[in-house]
Amino acid sequence: MFKLGSKGTGRNTGMRMEVVNVHKDGTAVILYEDNSSLYVSPAAHDNFKWDDQWSDVGYWPESYDVAKPVSAPATKTEAEIRKGQPVFTGVAAYFPDALKAVAEVSRIGNDQHNPGQPLHWARGKSTDQLDAALRHMLDHLANPIDTDGGRHLAKAAWRLLAELQLGIEKDGK
Repeated sequence: MFKLGSKGTGRNTGMRMEVVNVHKDGTAVILYEDNSSLYVSPAAHDNFKWDDQWSDVGYWPESYDVAKPVSAPATKTEAEIRKGQPVFTGVAAYFPDALKAVAEVSRIGNDQHNPGQPLHWARGKSTDQLDAALRHMLDHLANPIDTDGGRHLAKAAWRLLAELQLGIEKDGK
């Protein structure tokens, strides 16, 4: 069990750290010497090396002052950022059938709203993404399949993805 104020070293990082908050359920917030933090479950307690010589110290030594990061975080390159986004292994591999269902309703929608045109998102034709998503979720309760053969939840997911995309674009990525 984590104890507020306990100090130690992360087994994987080798960085000094301190337990700065413990919740009623036993989860804890750990602050590392570089000012990064980690939210951990009680089961993770043994992933840290608890050092008795640190457990009674009420402050960080000058070289490990949490108010002053030891080193500036490294700036990631675009390639490193891109490689840190596991689009295939973290999304497509988890939900292949769901993504195929969303792709199918994308085609169904294009055929309905843009007959005879190549697949594309006609952004101005329907802009009520959140309302439409909720309507499809409610329709799913009555019948999972829409009258055109597409799944209501796939249509809801498409609308939520559209809203997310628009929000990201508005925020400048």
